[in-house]
This record gives sequence, C-alpha cells and structure tokens, in this order.
Amino acid sequence: MAKTMEKMQLALDPVLTKFSNLKILLILNMGLNFIGPLVLIGSLFVIVTQFPWVGWQHFIQPVLPQLKVPIQLIFNYFSLLVAINMSFAATKLNQLSPQTGTSIGIIAYLMVNLTATGHLSRTAFGPANFFTAIIVPILAIEGLNWLSNHNFHPQNTGNLPPAVPASFLSGLPALGVLLVTGLLQWLSPWSISTLIQWIFTPLIVGFNSFLGIMVILFLTLLLWGLGIHGNNVIGALLSPFFLQSLVLNGLNVTDGQAATRITADGFLNFGMNIGGTGAILALTLCALTAKSKRFKELGHMSLAPSCFGISEAVMFGLPVVMNPILVIPFIGIPMLLQGLTYILMQAHVIGMVVAQVPWTTPTILNGFLVTGGDWRAAVWQLIELLIAIVIYWPFFHAYDRQTWQEEQLQAVSN
Repeated sequence: MAKTMEKMQLALDPVLTKFSNLKILLILNMGLNFIGPLVLIGSLFVIVTQFPWVGWQHFIQPVLPQLKVPIQLIFNYFSLLVAINMSFAATKLNQLSPQTGTSIGIIAYLMVNLTATGHLSRTAFGPANFFTAIIVPILAIEGLNWLSNHNFHPQNTGNLPPAVPASFLSGLPALGVLLVTGLLQWLSPWSISTLIQWIFTPLIVGFNSFLGIMVILFLTLLLWGLGIHGNNVIGALLSPFFLQSLVLNGLNVTDGQAATRITADGFLNFGMNIGGTGAILALTLCALTAKSKRFKELGHMSLAPSCFGISEAVMFGLPVVMNPILVIPFIGIPMLLQGLTYILMQAHVIGMVVAQVPWTTPTILNGFLVTGGDWRAAVWQLIELLIAIVIYWPFFHAYDRQTWQEEQLQAVSN
C-alpha cells in the first residue's frame, strides 16, 4: 500500500501544484483574504445579537437595531465588497494601475447588474450575486490586461510630446473592456448576472448536499494522506460556496429567520478540523499514552498547538501523511463525524453555522460561537472528540507498538 501511495503522490503532485498556482485561483484566494476581516466583524455582531440567553437578549434590546447595522452593511452589500476586492486582487497580480483597474472591475460588475431600464437590480449588492461579483471583475481585469499588452496603450508619434497621445489613448483599454461588457449585457437575451447565477445554482445545491460534502471530504483527506495540501487544492475552489452560505445564514438569523445552509463556512469544524485537518487533536491525545519515547515527546510538544488547530507537527512528525496505518482513520473519522453533524443539523438537533470565528479558536468554544451560542453544538464537538479518540486508538496503538519495538532493537544494537 505504501508503494501505491508513493506512486499516486508522484503522479498527482506536479499536476495539482500547477493547478493550485493558476492565476485565477491566486486572484480568488487573495480577494477572499482581503474580505476576510469584514466577514469576521460581521460575524462578531451576529454572535452578539444571537446569544440565546434571555437575560442577554433583554440587556441588548435597547441597542439591538444599532448592533445589527454592521451586519446589514457588510452582509447586505457583500457582493459589492467582494467585487471591489476581486478587482483589486486581479489588478495587483496583473501589475496594472490599482486605481484604474479596480475602478474598471467595479464598473463592469455594476453594468452587468443593470435592468433593461438602466437601473441597478435590487439583488446587485447582496450575497445572492456573490459569484457574479467574483467572475465579472476578474474577467474585466484580465481583458484590461490583454488589451494593455496588445498595443492598446499610448504610443508616441512624430515629434509630439509623450503627454499628448497619452492623454487621448490612455483610456482605450478601459474603454474597450466597458464597451464589450455593455454589448454583452444589452444584446444577450439574459443578463450576465442572471446567467452566472443560473450556471452556479446546481453547484451550490450539490455542495450543500450530503453526498456533495462527503465527496469533498474524501478527496481533500485523500490528498492530505498522499502528502499534498488538500485544502490548497480542493478548498480553494470550494471556499466561495461555503462563504456565500455563511453570509446567507448570518443574514437570515439577523432578520429573525432560520438558517438554511448546512455546509456554511465553519461546518468543517465539526469533525474534519478538530485540532487540525483529520481531527488531529484526538491523535495528539492518543500520543500522550504512547510507549514510544518519540511519540510521547511529540504528543506533549504538539498538545497546545493542536488545541488551537495547528497540526503540522503531528501530521508530518508521526507522520500521518504517507502512512498506510494512520491514513485509514485519518480519512474515515472526519467523514463519519461530518456525516453525523450534517444529519443533526438537518434535523435541527444542533444549530447551523451562522458566524465565522478565527480558525485558531479551540474546539468546543468554536462550536458554541459559530452556531450563535448553541450549547448543544459545543457538547457535540466534545462528543466528536471522544469518538475520534476511540477510533484512532487501535490504529495508533498498532503503529506505536511497531515503532517502540524498532526503538528497542536500535537501543540493543547500540
């Protein structure tokens, strides 16, 4: 099995490395990173306003409308904020003028949201338009970059000072982008925004389904098991879907409605990311009982970082990657726990994720906060940790015994 895993790694690693370095993915990651602090701010106010304690709700009642303002400003205008940040990210990676590039990206985004009468659509700024806010600015900036690199830029002619032709020609690439955008919008039987939403709707439904999330988990964990950063490959594509679901859930509960998206950003904290990818905190706790001196030292050294979701020491120190013994529970445990979590959330036994917290927030506290103060979610994360320990234990014990015997033989030979 070890040889098979090694062959798979050698075959997949160069392909997936190139894939993860595609310009469009780099722009996407950069743009979403720029918007991250605003999501955390909005989420903070969601948590504050959603704490289910009666005394707390009575206490904040006089200022509740004011506390909801940051949520409404950030989440109701989320797509506009995303379009701004995607425009800036694309401009930065293409090394264009940040002022011109960002402006063109925003204008192109607004143009595709115009109605037949020339007014902005009511959904132009909200999270429903999220994918339009990603795709249109990126395409607009890529078009601007292409035109700028194909002689659609100022060139001096004759004895005229450079400033003369520059003043007339500097806006040609930008004009070209806006003309093409306008023609596509006005000549198409459907608006570009509507078309993009129509294309992405099946994907949104699929990734919010039980089968969809199970496939995602399996592929991500399999890549990790092969020594490839699964989150950088799979997560880069899926983070927009999870983020849109989070914003929609946050808006719903703020407006007094129920959250509807199970696989919102933060859902993977209920199994996969308990102490790091693969529920590594459970494996770290198992290491504290190891017979192997190296494993026991690693467990003590890694316990504190694992409590805050930092798992590299265990992942590569035991190691878990490329390990035929540990890779089985490493893949199976998160899939089991996330599957159970999906069922519990669907049945409303525990709350759905409505807020984002820093990724280093410890397990149990994490579950409590991301669900807006649902104590049942915190208890469920504790139960998940115990389940993960029980399942990891026999696999780790077998690996520990094998390693301990090797250490004993080495000690005798020395």
